[in-house]
Amino acid sequence: MIKGANNIVMSKEKLKIAVCFFGHLRSYQKCAPLLRWNLLKYYDCDLFMHTWSTLDHNTKIGHDLKKMTGITRPEDIARAYGNISALAIEEQKPKDLGVIKIKIAHDIRERQMSIFGIGAMFHSMRESMRLCDEYAAKNKVEYDYVLFIRPDIWLKKPLRIEKLLQSISPGQRAQGFFTFANFISQTTAGFKDMGAVDVCFFGTPATMSDIIKNNELAVKQLKPDMKMDHCPEYILIKLLEERGFTPYRIEGFRMPEDWDILRISKAIKLRKRIISLRIRGNMFRLWLFPKMMRRIVNMQLDLFGIFKIDLSIGNPGHETRDI
Repeated sequence: MIKGANNIVMSKEKLKIAVCFFGHLRSYQKCAPLLRWNLLKYYDCDLFMHTWSTLDHNTKIGHDLKKMTGITRPEDIARAYGNISALAIEEQKPKDLGVIKIKIAHDIRERQMSIFGIGAMFHSMRESMRLCDEYAAKNKVEYDYVLFIRPDIWLKKPLRIEKLLQSISPGQRAQGFFTFANFISQTTAGFKDMGAVDVCFFGTPATMSDIIKNNELAVKQLKPDMKMDHCPEYILIKLLEERGFTPYRIEGFRMPEDWDILRISKAIKLRKRIISLRIRGNMFRLWLFPKMMRRIVNMQLDLFGIFKIDLSIGNPGHETRDI
């Protein structure tokens, strides 16, 4: 028997997974408990992370979102995830490299996205892969798969890699890039019509190493004021296809039913009058009609001593705060 990075005892038959975090932490403290519950406990995982010294970005990203404030602290990361095999925190110094302009058929407006921001995300991927490679070489570790995931990814149900790949042949697995992308248009032009291709994906170590170490080649194709009629994530798909790999969209793990990106928007502020959702440590809290004057119902459940659920209807009786 061995112990994984999340200190859960596991058998040797379980897959050995390298989990590589990249990008700004954003809502990681709320997403980390479900990551542990729905992914890490099933595998022998080593965790690697490259992130930035501030919790959120300072560049144009094409979404009208509320920015997270605060700085990145290693001790907070350790409390959220447990043992991290290698961690790098870098100060981001934005440069004005211009923007790309994105107008997809179903959008009523043109979006703009910072070229520097895209490059910074790809840089973070490369650094996380570097930490993983160095650790594996030093400790003579061999991984079955390397999974890249942003810290703000909200896993709503168990992510079981072996089950998702059961219809994929060994040869396809060896050359495959597996992503949980979602269709953002009624038309179907393959990966051109898919968003979130680059926020959660996995493959064999050889595949991931080749794609990630060379992802800067995709960024170099972006020019100021370049116009796109497809998702910008498609540049990563084109790169991996050029390098001889095959992209696959995992059908059995869909957004937003099974996973989502936990973002803060004006819509969330409106919903808080009806429903409030909180995750802190191993506590999951769901409050219905939290603005009512008094609490009508309150129930608490303890799941095997690992995860606790607090369900209230009416005022929960303690402080609520924005993310």
